[in-house]
Amino acid sequence: MSPTRVTRREIRNVLLIAALVLVLTGLPYVYGYLSTPAGQQFMGIAWGTPDTNEYFAWMRAFTQSFLINNTLTPEPNAAIFFNLLWWLLAQIVALGVNPLVVFHGLRILATLLFLVTVYYFGALFFEEVRWRMAAFVVVTLGAGLGWVLVAGKYLTGRLAHPLDLYVVEPNTLLSILSFPHFLQAAWLILVVFMLILLAYERQRWGYALAAGLVALLLGWTHAYDLLLIYAVLGVFTFLVWLRDGWSGRLLLYPLTIGLISCAPAFYSVYITSAFPVWREVFAQFGNAGAWTPDPFRLLVVMGIPFIVALLTFDGLVPLRERSLRALFLRVWFGVNLFIIYFPVSYQIHYLNGWQIAIALLATEGLARRIIPWLGERLPRLAPWTLHKWVVGLLLVAIVPTNVYLLAWRVVDLSRHQHPYYLYQDEIAALQWLENNTTPDDVVLSAIEVGQYIPSRAGNRAFLAHWAMTADVYHKQELVTAFFNPATPDEERQNILRDYGVTYVFYGSVERGLGDPALAARPYLEAVFASPQATLYKVVW
Repeated sequence: MSPTRVTRREIRNVLLIAALVLVLTGLPYVYGYLSTPAGQQFMGIAWGTPDTNEYFAWMRAFTQSFLINNTLTPEPNAAIFFNLLWWLLAQIVALGVNPLVVFHGLRILATLLFLVTVYYFGALFFEEVRWRMAAFVVVTLGAGLGWVLVAGKYLTGRLAHPLDLYVVEPNTLLSILSFPHFLQAAWLILVVFMLILLAYERQRWGYALAAGLVALLLGWTHAYDLLLIYAVLGVFTFLVWLRDGWSGRLLLYPLTIGLISCAPAFYSVYITSAFPVWREVFAQFGNAGAWTPDPFRLLVVMGIPFIVALLTFDGLVPLRERSLRALFLRVWFGVNLFIIYFPVSYQIHYLNGWQIAIALLATEGLARRIIPWLGERLPRLAPWTLHKWVVGLLLVAIVPTNVYLLAWRVVDLSRHQHPYYLYQDEIAALQWLENNTTPDDVVLSAIEVGQYIPSRAGNRAFLAHWAMTADVYHKQELVTAFFNPATPDEERQNILRDYGVTYVFYGSVERGLGDPALAARPYLEAVFASPQATLYKVVW
């Protein structure tokens, strides 16, 4: 199996689009740096500060050890966690490269690898360059019908289902903007699927071996994605058996891929069952409320391409009339539709990469069904003119949501507030912690600053993340109570003692929670003081 020849001109166009997308997604970062008010610092994160700081904390820890513990919660926990992507990036950080530079390097590399591979994958299904490019642009720039929700907000004053607007996983542009590890995972998924197709079409065991190795890499970065790989592989193998009859390769290929790649899945089950803190934090992914939307709302999240793919989906049978490529694409689309509702708290992550299958099926539906149907009813329009109008209307329908989301990033950053910006005094306090404390010290603060403590200072945070901080809602209540002047001293001391807190961070956010006159408390000693931030050491 090899794609119809992809010319240098095509790749050049793909790279130009990739460069344009990187420039567009870089604009919020440029704005953040250029608009920073005096006395503040843009933290270099345009969206998703808790998660990005989590990854930065991992990178920091991985510079010291192959296995790390969870520093985003105060409870002592075993150094058992491993993630291949962030470990590799940590080795670059260990050379003295700024983590933000490494992060943007990942953005660029993941974007290029993903987009070029998407184009080559599309070339397996379309001989005509115009349809390859149409599918590619839909994957790259497309988003759902969130703009309809925004329009409804301005008409009614209420944004219905706001989380549906911000679903990152199937939105390539948002992944490029702030979550390049999703893009990296989607790229690995796509490579695995391409190698599976190669194995079955060319009937060579070596491609199955390569697919297993790539799936192994995927598992050590996103173990949950292996469920999708195995489900698609299993259904596809079964249908090939029904179509072509039994052969040894139908056992050899899935067995090879599964045996090589299954270790990360078993390891993930092990750490979430044998270690209470890790089990608790991974069980909190539902705190984000980011469950896969119900089927009706899914139409809004996935948008026009999904609707077109559904309307033009022509099924799997008769099997003998389906090429392996056509069969595989339909299996991916159908299996993924069920996997996104698998009863786990991270089910929404299975939307990642699905936009590729949807875009290809939607483009196929346009090329082979919708446009020919319109051509019969609009005979005066030349085929090329009809193609331009239909594809143009499709692009007009899929782009507005991302235009809004990019513009909103700038609006959000223009407020110059936590957590995207910290005061210089708060940065200095974090620097003091880094220079004068140990990684085992626990620092209590509000979450706006707390999310930066593990990544910037290297300490364990009392409250840092919506999932990785164990019993996060209770700890939010404890932080509010601690800084409430009406809280009895005994209760405040119990909080410090119960969680082994050694330092208290009192900055602008904490001041907004209340002024309990911490300097007058005999169990707290000021060790760093500035107008916008004070650090207190707990003394008994």
